[in-house]
Amino acid sequence: MKELGATHVLSYRSDNLAEETLEANGGPIDSVLDVVGDALFPTSLQVLKKGGKFCISGSAGGQKTNLDFRTLYLKHITMYGSVLGTRAEFKDMLQAIAEGKIKPVIDKSFPLEEAREAQVYFKNKGKLGKILLLPEE
Repeated sequence: MKELGATHVLSYRSDNLAEETLEANGGPIDSVLDVVGDALFPTSLQVLKKGGKFCISGSAGGQKTNLDFRTLYLKHITMYGSVLGTRAEFKDMLQAIAEGKIKPVIDKSFPLEEAREAQVYFKNKGKLGKILLLPEE
């Protein structure tokens, strides 16, 4: 992750993730982009500052969670969902990739006819990057 430009790298498996996050940031954080869901939801809310923003954009770690609403209103947290961009922004991103301005990290590629195997692979832990389905040539 540091080779990709990260300043701090923390493990979601840490028993002290909230404390490590606060220490790395020098205090509560401004915003969270959560693509995991339930598995990190309580920790994410815990490290947000008062008036922080919480964006959910995925649920790989679980689609349902328990939420004590007091956490939201006592910390004045704004919560919203996103699919991370419009069609136009997606088109711009693809253009930037084609021009080499963005270099996506690819974990593994599968031929389209192996979509079922790709989905099984996707559900396994330990990936770094995107999984591609390639159509026949």
